[in-house]
Order: sequence, then structure tokens, then C-alpha cells
Amino acid sequence: MTAQGRKTTTGLVRGDRILITDDPAKASRRTGGDWHPSRVKIGATAATVLDKQAVAGRRTRYNIVTDAGTVLDLSGGQTFLLAPPASPPRPDGPTSDATTVLPHTGLRAPHGRLSARNLRQRDLGGSRVAFDAVLYLDDQVSGQIVNAYGTETWFEPVSASPFGAADLVAFVALCRDEDGVAVTAETVLDALVDEQEAANTVGRVLEAGRTPIRLLTPIQPAGHGHGHVKGLPFGAGAPARRGWWGAIVRALHHKRPLNDGEIYQIWTGQAWESLPAIDDVTSGEHEGGAR
Repeated sequence: MTAQGRKTTTGLVRGDRILITDDPAKASRRTGGDWHPSRVKIGATAATVLDKQAVAGRRTRYNIVTDAGTVLDLSGGQTFLLAPPASPPRPDGPTSDATTVLPHTGLRAPHGRLSARNLRQRDLGGSRVAFDAVLYLDDQVSGQIVNAYGTETWFEPVSASPFGAADLVAFVALCRDEDGVAVTAETVLDALVDEQEAANTVGRVLEAGRTPIRLLTPIQPAGHGHGHVKGLPFGAGAPARRGWWGAIVRALHHKRPLNDGEIYQIWTGQAWESLPAIDDVTSGEHEGGAR
């Protein structure tokens, strides 16, 4: 990777591509050997500047995200070597009516190339949570998804973003919810964040050797047709095989009976499937028992 000129910290702006290193041989003694860019020549990690903040008692701090997806902060008066632009995105395939259904939220999107990564959350009290995440198009940083006050969510593209504000508008226009209804940009951004959070949780449950289960709670009273709130996955100690579903349902019912309109779902590896109601499960129906 070849540097393309220099820029000091005071001159960096959102979207700048920089080269950084954690190689102690190339690090500055002033920063304790951490992430100093001014001596990087080759073999550096490319990163994108997300934002900058004035921090009391310190010089300006820059939040950056590496191309590998790691979020870091840099500060001080160093000189940054500018990195080449990111590789151009893959060309879009031919247009068609086919859509991608996001597995954890059910959002229907024109493609699955967008992802929200590096989610950070902050409890604001009173059931409000602020959060931000990095929006990627394929493996390229496009900007930030921001919800600073626990209310509305918006998108802040980086400069020269491969997926800008106009692209978001076009993307949202082709998205639909699980019932095929048009959605807003805020709904799409929230769904991308929820999708990644659920995927991360499913991964942790599977790593623990358990089966992901989630609870769906109706948004409105049962029968009003307004969808469900999808709870974060938790683990069940039985295989996901259909032969074990009855045992899982009995164990779940023993722990927490469902309220009207609620549904338990099980992750089968590719999709969520609804578990049968306790009334449909008989004691001798399936092999084994709940573990």
C-alpha cells in the first residue's frame, strides 16, 4: 500500500483515508508505541475517519474504523499519511423483482450488501438507549448510523462515500416490511442495526453450545395485525432438530408461559421458525426430553 501525501491531525476531516500501524518499530515514543502514522511506509492498515471530538485535557481525538472493521481513536499532533481510496464497490447485478430477506428482522431489501457493524450503545435512562454503528457497503465504510437521544435514527455518510444519502433514499424506496408495506429510512437503518445485534447474539449462543430461541411479542393486542417485537435470542439446552421441539416447548412453557399473541421461535441455522403451541405438544410425541 502506498501513501498519497500527508495531512496533520488538525487537517483531517470525516471520510479521510489514512494509514496507521501498531508495529512498535514504527511507532512514536510520544504515544507509547500506539498507532502512530507518520513513520508508516508499507504494510500499514488503512482506516477511515468517522468523526473528531474535542476532549478536555487532550488534543483532538479522532474516531476511526479500520478496513478490518476495528474502531479506534487517535489523538495528538501527528502527521497522517493518506491512504489510497477504497476499492470500488462490486457492480450491481441486473435489476429484477428478487429481494433479499434479512433473516433476523424480516426486512425485504433489494440486496444484502449493506451491514451495520461496530455497534455501540449507551443507556440514557427511562428505557431510552442511544447508539451508533458503522454502515458498510460490502467491506467499505459508508458512514455512521446514529441515534444520539434514544429517539430518531439517521445516517451520516463519510465524504466520498460509496453509499451516500441519495443511495439510501433509492435503497429505502425498494425496501418492504414483512407484510410488504413500504418503510421509512429510519426503519431501514434500525433494521440493519437490529440485524447485526441479533446475528452477534445468535453467534454467542451457538458458541456456548446452545440453540438460539427468541420471543415475539405483539406490538398491539393480539389479532390487530401490527406485527411483533422480536426479542434478542437466548439459549436452549436441546438440539434444534424438529424431533426436540416438543421438549423445548414444554421447558419454555414451564419457565414462562406465553401471553396472548406471543410466539417462541427457534433458529434452524438459516431462518427462524415458529415453535408449536404448548396445547399442540403431547408428552410422548418426540424423542428424548428437555435437557
